[in-house]
Amino acid sequence: MQKLFGNPENLTPEEMFKKYKLCQHVPYYASNPEAMQWMHERRSCDDTQRKLPAIDGAVAGVAELCKHVNVVAYLTVRPHKLAEGTAWWLQQSGFPAASVVCKPDEVAFEEGNAWKAGVLGQL
Repeated sequence: MQKLFGNPENLTPEEMFKKYKLCQHVPYYASNPEAMQWMHERRSCDDTQRKLPAIDGAVAGVAELCKHVNVVAYLTVRPHKLAEGTAWWLQQSGFPAASVVCKPDEVAFEEGNAWKAGVLGQL
């Protein structure tokens, strides 16, 4: 993102994450239609999603969680068309086996976390 769309604050990626959490919350990306379109295209691209690294400690954290509760599914804000690739990515990354439940297409990406919270509340 920084190479493609600039970094006027000269933040490292780590500093940018600490300050904004998500790229779409970075003001100079959020106000740039090209940056927002680029992010949307990457979120919807199976090849891109398959190449993402797992977050440090995530595999071990989920494995530990599975010792205490029955993890039956992974909820993701990825679109449904990426379900197969997401299942492949989870397996290749070493996550414990479980079903993948993708965000319904009618739910906007920006509402994805609220959707996940609602699904969890129904369980």
